[in-house]
Amino acid sequence: MDQSGLDTPNAPRSWLRLWTSHHLDVVAGALWLSVTSYLISSAWDFGALDVFIGLAGTASCGFSWLLARAVFRSDAERETWPLLIVAGLIMTGVLLDLYDGAQGTPGLAGYVFGTASSVHSLLSSTVLLLTLVEACLGYRSDLPKLEKRFRIGFVAGYSSLLAVAVLWPDGAPEGSWAEQASAQIKMLCAMLVIGLSIWVWRFRRLHPLPRPKRRQRRTINASTEDKALADRILQQLERDKLYLEPDLKLADFSRRIGETSHRVSASITGVLGFPNFNALINQFRISAAKQALQSPEAGEKSILAIALDVGFSSIGPFNRAFKRETGTTPSDFRSKHALSDA
Repeated sequence: MDQSGLDTPNAPRSWLRLWTSHHLDVVAGALWLSVTSYLISSAWDFGALDVFIGLAGTASCGFSWLLARAVFRSDAERETWPLLIVAGLIMTGVLLDLYDGAQGTPGLAGYVFGTASSVHSLLSSTVLLLTLVEACLGYRSDLPKLEKRFRIGFVAGYSSLLAVAVLWPDGAPEGSWAEQASAQIKMLCAMLVIGLSIWVWRFRRLHPLPRPKRRQRRTINASTEDKALADRILQQLERDKLYLEPDLKLADFSRRIGETSHRVSASITGVLGFPNFNALINQFRISAAKQALQSPEAGEKSILAIALDVGFSSIGPFNRAFKRETGTTPSDFRSKHALSDA
């Protein structure tokens, strides 16, 4: 199994590994489920189940924001505070449903409904605007042309949907066609949201953002023992080529060199300056893949075969890791070096 997710001295929980390794897919799936639930609850009556189906659609705008963060930020999975905002959207949506009909009534029920309604509206409006901001924050003149067009297309498409789904029906005069057809307009826009989100998800899967260059941590205070351990880690990997093992984990590696997982992890993140064990292993794997792709003897080998040879378990994680490291795909890398050697 590919070890591109976060690895820590303690055994990572499956949900954390899923969140870090497949962040974009998880967030996109949550958005599609939420919007689909909204469409279902708007179109059909399921009686008592309407409550549960409707709740799943209360945070669609929040999941849209999470998807935008995953698409336009290369390290979005490392921050958990946005999840608290989306959780707030869901919780206030639950309160609105529980106290439905209490608006304007005196007592605790009316107060809870009014407070939940205000907070829900504020959070919804905030994340709707933040979704748009995400694409603009990272826009720079040195971005590739394809990335620039993608961001401009996202802003144009999302702004149009926002205007049609929110500003137009909500601001329409009472009794007007837009006001009467508000529910139908919102349902149509919800379907377009699914289409737009599939487009941005697919684009980012094919064109991943490069990971930020890791910052080498200062080693001025590192002890002689720490530096010796770091050298031993690198020597062990280079000599025995342990990175070629697809199931290599921090705990297994630590046992092989006779050290605790905590010490090995601290050396990797401190002295060597890698964010985690898997980042170190993947750098060795990509380096081996680059050598294989440039080798005339491997010219007849498929990209998948090379990916498996260097320790990846499938082509998808290999392609994404390779492009993050080199800025190009394995196929383009091979073609470029084949032309230079001709």
